[in-house]
Amino acid sequence: MRNEGNNYFYQEDISIVNPFKENQKAVLKVEESRKVISNIYNKQKIKEVISKYKSDFLELRLTTNNFKKREKVSLKIHSLKNENSFGEYSISIRKIDTFNTLSRKTATTYSFLYPKKQLTSQVNKGSVFLPELKGELLSGKVLLKETQKPAVNIKVTLSIPENRYVLKFATTNNLGEFNFNLEMEYESSNVVIQVLGDNRRKYELLLSKQLPLNYDKLTFTNYNLESIPKDLLLEYSIQNQIENAYLGMKKDTISSIKPLQELFNTNLGEDYILDDYTRFSTIKETVLEIVKSVWISRKKGNYIFHMRNKELYEKNVFLPLVIVDGFLIQNFNELVNYNAKKVKKINVIEDKFTFDSYTYQGVISIETFDKNYERGFSDSYIKNIKLFKVLSPINYFNQVYDGSNKLDRIPDYRRQLLWKPNLSLNKKETIITFYTPDNKGDYEISLEGFNSEGNPISLRKIISVK
Repeated sequence: MRNEGNNYFYQEDISIVNPFKENQKAVLKVEESRKVISNIYNKQKIKEVISKYKSDFLELRLTTNNFKKREKVSLKIHSLKNENSFGEYSISIRKIDTFNTLSRKTATTYSFLYPKKQLTSQVNKGSVFLPELKGELLSGKVLLKETQKPAVNIKVTLSIPENRYVLKFATTNNLGEFNFNLEMEYESSNVVIQVLGDNRRKYELLLSKQLPLNYDKLTFTNYNLESIPKDLLLEYSIQNQIENAYLGMKKDTISSIKPLQELFNTNLGEDYILDDYTRFSTIKETVLEIVKSVWISRKKGNYIFHMRNKELYEKNVFLPLVIVDGFLIQNFNELVNYNAKKVKKINVIEDKFTFDSYTYQGVISIETFDKNYERGFSDSYIKNIKLFKVLSPINYFNQVYDGSNKLDRIPDYRRQLLWKPNLSLNKKETIITFYTPDNKGDYEISLEGFNSEGNPISLRKIISVK
C-alpha cells in the first residue's frame, strides 16, 4: 500500500457527537445540512437494509426479527456456495441511532474505491517497501567502518528479551542488507540487533528508517445535524453512566500471547535452579562450582565459555551459544562478574546447534528473575531499539444470560450487542449467539468481509427488541 502512495490507504470518517460540549455550531448548521445528504446514512431506509441479508455467497437467517428483552438470539450464517463462501469476516450488532450519521464504507464499496491494479513503474524500478506477508519486518544494513562499503555475508542477530524470548539470525546480502521477520507475537518492545563475530567492531550497523505517513492530503466530510432532541441526549447520557457504573462486570479482556515456538528444545538440556544450590557471588564462581559441563578460560585478557563435547571422541572446535534472557552474549568479560543472585536458573544443552550456517557446541541459557539483563555497553555494531509494539487482540465482552437470577438486578443498556472483528467462516453453517439488552429499539446486524477468492460481501439485517 505504501508503494502505491498515501491515496491508496483505506480511509473512513467517524462522526462523533459530544453532548457535553457547549459550542455545537460545528455540527448544528441547518443551512448546510442538505448539502451533505448524499453522505448521510438515512436510518429510515429499513426496507433497503433488510434486502441485503443475502448475497450470492452467504445468507443471514433468523427464525424471527422481533425479540424480547434479555432473550437469546441464534443467528445462522449460511454458506450458499460451500467452500467459495468461506473467508474472513467481521460481524457487528449495534443499535440504530435515531439521528443521521455518516455513511460507512462497506466491503463492497471498498472494492470499488480501491480496485486491484498492477504495480506502478516506480515499484518495479526499486525503492520498495517489502510486503509484510507473515509478520513485522525489521531491516537494516551493515557497512565496513573504514570504507563505508556494504559488508557482504555478515551474520546479524536479533534478540527480544522476555519470558519466552525471541532470538533470530540473518545474513547480509550483496548490498549489505538484512531482514528479520517477526512472525510471532512478543511481549517486550525492547529489541537488540548486533553483528556477530570476533571482528564485529570493524562494522557499522544501520537500521532502515521508518518513514512517517503524510496526512497533509486528508479530507473530511462535513457532518451536519439539524437538531438532536435534548431528551434523547439525556437518555444516552444516563445509559452510558449506568453501563460505566457496572463496567467491572462487563470487561473486555486481553488475549494472552501465544507460546512462541522454541528455538531449541530445552528438554534436551539440564536445568540448574540456583536456589537449590549454595549461592555464589558471580556467574564465574557459579559456573565453576555448580555447572558440570561448562568451563571458562581466559585468553589475552578476555574470558571465553567452553562446553564439554557430548561425543567425547569428536574434537570440540566450536564455542557454545550463550544467552541471557534471550540476549546473545559476545562479550563475556561483563557476564563472568555479573551478580549471580539476580539469576534464577541456568539451562545447559550439550548438543551441537546450527543457526543460519552458524554452528555452536551446545547452548548455555541464563534466566534472571526480572528478565531484564543489564547490558552496560554500546558500539557501532550493536543497536538497542524500541518497537512500536502491536496491540494484543481483545476478547470483547459478550453478555450471557444462563437462566440464573444473579444478573436480575444488573441493568443492561448495551448498544453494542456483539462485536467480532475476526470471524473465520469455514463450514456450511455457522451459528452466532448473543443476548438482547434492556435497551429497546432496532438493531442492525452487519456482516462484512471477503471470501477466499477475494470477493467482497456486505450483509445487513434489522432486528427489534420490544
